[in-house]
Amino acid sequence: MNMDRSRRPDPSRDRDAEKAILGEVERVRAHPDYDTVEKRAAALQATRQQQEREVDPEKRKRLTLHEAALKRLVVEDLTANLQQRVQDRTFPLYQNRDQHLLAREQADARADNIAPFSITDTRQLRRAADEAADLKWVLLDDGRVRLGSTDTTHAVVADGRDVVAAGEIAIAIGNRSLLALSFTNQSGHYQPPRDVIDIAAPFFEAHGIQVPHTSRKDYDS
Repeated sequence: MNMDRSRRPDPSRDRDAEKAILGEVERVRAHPDYDTVEKRAAALQATRQQQEREVDPEKRKRLTLHEAALKRLVVEDLTANLQQRVQDRTFPLYQNRDQHLLAREQADARADNIAPFSITDTRQLRRAADEAADLKWVLLDDGRVRLGSTDTTHAVVADGRDVVAAGEIAIAIGNRSLLALSFTNQSGHYQPPRDVIDIAAPFFEAHGIQVPHTSRKDYDS
């Protein structure tokens, strides 16, 4: 059977893109304008704002590469800080209060074709925004953020693991970015306190989802 070659994945293109990002990461890492965590985080947001305004394709291409490198470094910064805080117990881990139900919940999710996904899956995020669908989210102790349908449980989204934070989010499509309309700590399985909202929000913003303070709502309030 003949296939449309234009639709086939091109591994060499992915390798070239990754090589370009790694080169830009090293350039950014060595540049004095980006020598602190705060400077890299501020530069990431500024670069995204430039992208929204830029109309020249070549300049946008360069900004996209710069944004990808900054994003990678900011996520590394956030993850290293998170892991240190977990290790010294500044950030506690929250356990699934209904662990005995996990196997059944996972089976139900599979039967309903519900598959949790990573925050790096922009296609899934944009589809949720298009459909105005709320999502459950968890932040794991290795810095990964996972999301899933509200038709399943946080424990399924986290694959039964302990979490640093958990809650729900409603996403809308902004200009060229995603925006959290509400961002809460609502989770019956983990029941985390209000402060996990502010721990998790920078990870969402690093991945391109704006979480304004007006969207951050304590589920218990």
